[in-house]
Amino acid sequence: GRGLYNLKGKVNVTFCDEINTDLSKFDNSANKSINYIKLANLIDKRIYDNYKLNKNNYIAFDIQNNSEKCLREEKYMKGNETKMRFQCKRIIDSIEGDNDILEKIYYGIYANPLINKIQLP
Repeated sequence: GRGLYNLKGKVNVTFCDEINTDLSKFDNSANKSINYIKLANLIDKRIYDNYKLNKNNYIAFDIQNNSEKCLREEKYMKGNETKMRFQCKRIIDSIEGDNDILEKIYYGIYANPLINKIQLP
């Protein structure tokens, strides 16, 4: 697709500390697959900890959950939600497929980073 070439708006790049110190805490006598799972969880945690959320993440979360939790927390304004809903409809109308499924995918892309951050251990 054209995703790489379209305007991105604000882009945030974050670097975190290297994971070598955390790797030294792994139990080398443990099953390798257990260590692979621990490594994957460690990488996921680093990504979710450092992911910079924006208003679209909060809006999509509220839309997906049929709530106003993030709106009440002043993470965005109602006008931002209206704009995002309009943009979603415009994009979905240009794609062939089940509109309900496409809408869930669209909002899921934005809501999932917040959901992942909320679910961090």
